[in-house]
Amino acid sequence: FLAGVVSLCGCGASTEIAEDPRVANSLVPVRLVAAAQADVARVSQQPASVLAYYETEIRAQASGYVSAVLVDIGDVVQAGDTLARIDVPELNQQRETLAAQIDLLAAEEQAALAGLHLAMAAVQSARARVEQAKSQQASVQASLVAAEAEFNRTEDLVNRGALQSRILDETRNKRDSEAAAKEAVLATVATGEAEVAVAEAEQAAAQARLKMAQANTQVTRRRLSE
Repeated sequence: FLAGVVSLCGCGASTEIAEDPRVANSLVPVRLVAAAQADVARVSQQPASVLAYYETEIRAQASGYVSAVLVDIGDVVQAGDTLARIDVPELNQQRETLAAQIDLLAAEEQAALAGLHLAMAAVQSARARVEQAKSQQASVQASLVAAEAEFNRTEDLVNRGALQSRILDETRNKRDSEAAAKEAVLATVATGEAEVAVAEAEQAAAQARLKMAQANTQVTRRRLSE
């Protein structure tokens, strides 16, 4: 019975509102939906600053002008990453100078190496001449012994009157010629040995120059890397 009364009252009120034109124009249509339970996400944006738990102070090894900044506050970086570039005109000039010195020292090193190879070739050539002279020395010595023996035999025959004295002169000349050849070979051997000594000294000097050039190049490159 109560539901019937509410229903009648509601219908009556709606009829009266619908009959009033002012109320009818101000009505807002409402769509009914089924109520359901749900989570409401609440988001609030507020100004704040985030501070790191660990802080590391970074300093440049050289003072100059910052030409480029490659990272910003809050960026994640790894060890070895470039954070900024510093332009130091004085160091740039020194670097260019050292680079030019390295090129010059490298050229001197190549020249020293070439000199060493030349000295080594000179040593080998001088030793070859000595060996050749020594091989001739044995042959000349044998010829001299034979000429000396022939001269002695001819002299004995001439003294006996079996040969003419002119034949003795011929054998004497031959003996003297072989002796002179021996002296020439001995002089060649001595000269060759002296040349070997000089060439070996030049080789040692070339090796020293090469080591010095290499050391200067390494020192300059180390200065450039610093």
